Amino acid sequence: MSDITLLKALIVQRAMGGIGAAELRQQVMQQSPQLTEAALQSVLVGLQEEDRLCGHEVEGQWMYTAIDKNDPGYTPLEYSPQFAEQIIAASCEAFHEIDVDDMISQLDAMIAKARARQNNS
Repeated sequence: MSDITLLKALIVQRAMGGIGAAELRQQVMQQSPQLTEAALQSVLVGLQEEDRLCGHEVEGQWMYTAIDKNDPGYTPLEYSPQFAEQIIAASCEAFHEIDVDDMISQLDAMIAKARARQNNS
């Protein structure tokens, strides 16, 4: 078994029933002190993409919960990446649909202004 497979198994085991992100990080780093923060985050994202781990906020704390697809009470998450983006945007501020053509023309205008300034210098 590869190191990454063992690491994934450790994370899923620790996240059964739910665990705070900070506590999970501490426990995993104790078991794998050579692991970098970037590598840990990469594994966590990978597990979420594999539908083996779910990250969510509970009372202001980020939590991870392992997903057991063999559990009789398991129901798959139903959302699209676009819907997730809208949720994230809504939590930050009002969501605004962006017209691609408008954005491209705004970028063209900004590039033209930048080039004009560069030529005048």
